[in-house]
Amino acid sequence: MSSLKEVLAEVLHRTKKGAGSLSLDFDGTLAPIAPEPSEARLDESVQRALTKILETKRMAVAVISGRALGDLQRRVGVEGLVYAGNHGLEIVGNGLRFVDSAALSAMDELHEVSRQLLSSLWQIPGIRIEEKRLTTVVHYRLVTNLHLSTIRDAVKQAVAPYAPKLRVCSGKKSIEILPRTNWNKGAAVLWVNRFLGIPARLAIYAGDDAMDEDAFKALNGGVTIRVGDCARTWARYVLSGPGEVQQLLEGIAGAEEPLKPQET
Repeated sequence: MSSLKEVLAEVLHRTKKGAGSLSLDFDGTLAPIAPEPSEARLDESVQRALTKILETKRMAVAVISGRALGDLQRRVGVEGLVYAGNHGLEIVGNGLRFVDSAALSAMDELHEVSRQLLSSLWQIPGIRIEEKRLTTVVHYRLVTNLHLSTIRDAVKQAVAPYAPKLRVCSGKKSIEILPRTNWNKGAAVLWVNRFLGIPARLAIYAGDDAMDEDAFKALNGGVTIRVGDCARTWARYVLSGPGEVQQLLEGIAGAEEPLKPQET
């Protein structure tokens, strides 16, 4: 693990002379992972810290999550952010608007896979199949190990006919069905930063799972933070969990003074 004090000092040092960007995952980073995805909540103190950081106008703030865009916006509830849902496949805010074309073209196939999985797996206690327009997730956090092979086989069988357009990725107690595209969280955060004119060295990114590794690799010149225990990561720093992320945000918010309007 990295020292929170060390990470905060590096962030403040990088952004001392110019405006930067702060990009954050949601589940497991901004908010603790909940047994049911619908139960995840953002603490009000985190909302206040994000709002205060935005008010300084020294950092653009983005939340880049696997959640559907509308769900993400409702749960964070802070105006002025860039919101990137479905692992960056759709982006809105701060003058930006983007939807990945490959994801749009695979929507019919994804819907059919989701329909098949709902039909074949609904009887398994604890399973949740979440269709999010551009991606689908099979959540098995509440499922006993007895059923895991059945779930994996069903996903593999359902996706196989659509392999040219869809792929499968393992998540935390979940299986994600994604469009085949070169677009990911790394591509998304680079696109956002280019649009806002923010150089790589002034980019800060924090995330907790395998999907965030694409962003860590893309921002290898910035401040990259893996949240939670992991055996290997491309991130430069590691923090213990959402509690330390909250302290980091509060430290940034408390240290940054708002930019003063230029005199005319």
